Amino acid sequence: MIFDTTALIQAIRKKRDFEEGSISIITLIEVLRGIEDAEKREKTAGLLQQAFEIVDVDEDVAHAYLKLYFELSRKGETSSDADELIAATALSQGEVVLTSDKGFLKFDPLVKVKLVTK
Repeated sequence: MIFDTTALIQAIRKKRDFEEGSISIITLIEVLRGIEDAEKREKTAGLLQQAFEIVDVDEDVAHAYLKLYFELSRKGETSSDADELIAATALSQGEVVLTSDKGFLKFDPLVKVKLVTK
C-alpha cells in the first residue's frame, strides 16, 4: 500500500496506528514542507523513515508516470505532477494508493485506489 499525502497527514492528526505500507519520496517532501520548525521537521522525517519504506523516483516510476500522463491526456484530463508521481509510484510497485483525495480516482483502472474517509 502506498500512502498519499492526505491519508498520511490524516493518520498523523488522528494519532492512529499506521497501516503497513510505503510512501513516495514526494509524499515525504509534501509533509515536511508543511513543517516550518526545523527541529520538528527533522524529528518528523526520522519518524516517517522508521515507520515507512520511502520509495524514490526511479526509472520504473518515470515510465509509470509517462503511462499515466499520456492516458490522462488521451482522456482530456490533467493532474498535478505530485499526484501523478505518487500514483506512478504505486503503479510501478503494483500497490494500491491509500488516499482521501477523490482526484486519485482518475488514475483507475491503471492504479487501484482505496479511499479513506476524513
